[in-house]
Amino acid sequence: MKRILLKVLKYSSSLAVFTAILSANTACTWYVYQPEVPNAVKQLKK
Repeated sequence: MKRILLKVLKYSSSLAVFTAILSANTACTWYVYQPEVPNAVKQLKK
């Protein structure tokens, strides 16, 4: 059970990092509101 949980956590953290990188390089599709990007995510920009 512990091995399965560790694998799930590993893949979910990889997905979170990928999503942060993807969202750091794109703009908001809504014209009304775009939240402030944290400094840690700004460092992921290319």
